[in-house]
Amino acid sequence: MDRDAAPAAQACWHRLEAADAARALKVDPARGPDEAEAAARRSVARMVLDQFSDVMILVLIAAAVVSGVVGEPAERRVTRRPPRPPGESIFAHGMWQHIIWVGLLMGAVSLLVQAWAYHTGSAHWQSMVFTVPCLSQLGHVMAIRSETESLFAIGALSNRFLVATVVVSVLLQLATLYSPALNAVFKTAPLDWDELLLCLALSTVAFFAVELEKRAVRRGRLYKEG
Repeated sequence: MDRDAAPAAQACWHRLEAADAARALKVDPARGPDEAEAAARRSVARMVLDQFSDVMILVLIAAAVVSGVVGEPAERRVTRRPPRPPGESIFAHGMWQHIIWVGLLMGAVSLLVQAWAYHTGSAHWQSMVFTVPCLSQLGHVMAIRSETESLFAIGALSNRFLVATVVVSVLLQLATLYSPALNAVFKTAPLDWDELLLCLALSTVAFFAVELEKRAVRRGRLYKEG
């Protein structure tokens, strides 16, 4: 394996034989991690704290705080709803089911992206798997503005601050992919156009799935009470 092929081999390690991958990554599979590597292992608390170093996470946290202060425009017919019982769980009305199936769906879409990248021999699979969940979450944020009403009915621009936050987050995500400085920080690589378009398309799956869920709720086919 020559020097020019080494970077490509490291990027496509999942397609190499075990011995070739170990040689390209300069790892001794018989010895295992040395003391320096063991010391570099992060604790669970450290990994949780490291999540808050992500620019997009900080933007979304700031957006959540401001949205909580500014408030979401009231839904139509909200005053006609009966009050909820005082002892009712916050996970009632399909909340816990929604959390589970949306999480599973986003995970499945991410695995689908990884499988496609592996099948096609793409060296950018990590960047693709990083991009799809991030953009999927932004679509999900827009979809859950109302528990029952479609976003197309209430209007995407009825909360312009949230729309601006989503746009900024998308631009930041693209910056992590196409900015050389951020590539080094986030360990990402620029995606080809077909890879980017695939990520954008699959990132809408959660949004449209939630829209279908809300349609079923409006028709009384899901999360019936009593």
